[in-house]
Amino acid sequence: MVRDKYWRTPLHIAAGTNSLECVELICSKVKIISIADRMGWTAIHHSSYSGCINNLRFLVSKGLNVKFSDKKERTPLHLAALAGHTDIVDFLVSQGAYVNARDRKGLTPLHYAAAKKHTHVCRQLVSHGAEIFSRSMAGNIALHISCILGDTETIEYFIGIMGDTLIYPNNLKQIHAHLSCLSDNSYLYITRFLTKETISFKDNMGRTPLHYLAYCGNIASLPCLCLHELNIDEPDNEGWTALHIACFQEEPEMVCHLIKLGANILSITRDGRTPLHFAAVLKNTELLKILIEKGGKIELGDVLQRTPLHYAFLNMNFEAISIMIHLNETVMCKDINGRNLLHYASICNNIDILETVTAKTNEINIFDNEMRSPLHYSAYFNDDASAVFHLLKLGATSTSDSHGYFPFHYSLFGKKSQNFSALIDKLGIITEINPCVSALHIISDLDLLEFLTRMLQHYDNSTIPLNSNNLSPLHISAFKGNVKLLTTLLTFFKNCDIHVKEIQFGYTPAHFAGAISWYISACISNIDCLKGLIEYNDMLFDINTTTKENLTVLTVAIIFGAPDVLIRYLIKKSADVNISFSSLKIAPIHIACMRGQYSLLEILLWAHAD
Repeated sequence: MVRDKYWRTPLHIAAGTNSLECVELICSKVKIISIADRMGWTAIHHSSYSGCINNLRFLVSKGLNVKFSDKKERTPLHLAALAGHTDIVDFLVSQGAYVNARDRKGLTPLHYAAAKKHTHVCRQLVSHGAEIFSRSMAGNIALHISCILGDTETIEYFIGIMGDTLIYPNNLKQIHAHLSCLSDNSYLYITRFLTKETISFKDNMGRTPLHYLAYCGNIASLPCLCLHELNIDEPDNEGWTALHIACFQEEPEMVCHLIKLGANILSITRDGRTPLHFAAVLKNTELLKILIEKGGKIELGDVLQRTPLHYAFLNMNFEAISIMIHLNETVMCKDINGRNLLHYASICNNIDILETVTAKTNEINIFDNEMRSPLHYSAYFNDDASAVFHLLKLGATSTSDSHGYFPFHYSLFGKKSQNFSALIDKLGIITEINPCVSALHIISDLDLLEFLTRMLQHYDNSTIPLNSNNLSPLHISAFKGNVKLLTTLLTFFKNCDIHVKEIQFGYTPAHFAGAISWYISACISNIDCLKGLIEYNDMLFDINTTTKENLTVLTVAIIFGAPDVLIRYLIKKSADVNISFSSLKIAPIHIACMRGQYSLLEILLWAHAD
């Protein structure tokens, strides 16, 4: 039988219209009438949903099963309840349809009827034995659905037949009282059905119906709710009161009503935040001004000692900063990390805000717990140098933090070239007191080629810096596979020792370029780095220099799976294929055999491996 794009046959379409003659004619011409469409609907589903009782009677007489379910496990009774067809419901039940059948989400026909506010169908289904406490996969009974929709008539019916069993939570421990507060006409429910017991019931987050009203900004229902004995500052599991939630949802009118009803504007969450902390994050100046006017304290800190003003800086809320900064004289108050508002202002990339904060203090060189000054923060975070210049103009000095990093190091970490140039031009390069933090190591690690030439102007080309692990910038640039950076370093440090070994394993830059970096990044540029190191001074380069485990560059390259082209290049440069390592005296040819690498074995045999 021909189908449309939804796999519907002529019988499906005819069954959904009041054309019994068409249905009878089609059924007389086809052998199979139980075919399903793309949704899994048979002709009986279409008749049930469309309310075509005569078609339905005929199809049932032809043997179609009233219990047949579609792809979502919905029976014809689900669809009849959804559409509100009482005559179809009665007929299907009389033909053996299961009144408590569940779809894929655990919803029964009673849930479907409630979802469409069909109170008359709900009554009908209950009279046929529908279970009013049947739970969906989410744990909702039909009453819960009616409450979400604000269907007062159906709510009244369900509550009337439920007796004393009104506390019936779903999987989130929400009862009808919570869910009713989500609807627009919840005041009707609250006025008629809310009790002292249900008003204080908490869901799995510890929230009462009042929290739900605040979440939805449902002001009309608030006076009705407060007629009951109610703790307006009742906290949830995280310490959030209704006022916190109203602020979080940006509901200024709800905030005003809650405060008028006695909500504590200084109530704190478990992490120490007041409603003003929430408002400081949001770009809602009306809400912020209301809280300040009603007594919100700008100087109160959370458990990390961060005030609302700190929060405004963290979220780059410049309007909130502009409002609060003129009300707050405690610019120097610090958070738990020792950062005051000047540190925060130095990261916000806004020179006007920074100038406002610096105008309130004479202490420009103040440090956090790790000895970082505002100049450190400004050098790392700001895209242009205006903040750096401003701090330098006010007397900011370049000092190292507790790790030995100076502000110009931070400009390298942040890849801020303008800040780097400003600091170098103004202060020059400060002696690097910690060998672990050489600027050249940072440049090599972050591939900052554009910074390298400027930095090399401040170095003596006779000695290349080594960190505490004896790693030179050559090791790092070779590891990164940055050929241009490595070449620039080799050109500048003309007489440097290219065989310098790091402490832990004794690897030279050549070991890094030829082996480890290939294994990690699989980048062909690492071969070029190796060539650069070897050909930097062919006469002095020892291709067979070994690590602590007696590994040559060739052996390490083979261990880490370097390509054949690199192996051939090393052999061409006189790499010894017979040098063994470890107490087992393993040579490169042993590795090739153990791994079954035919091409590698062929290369080594060609090179006269023993």
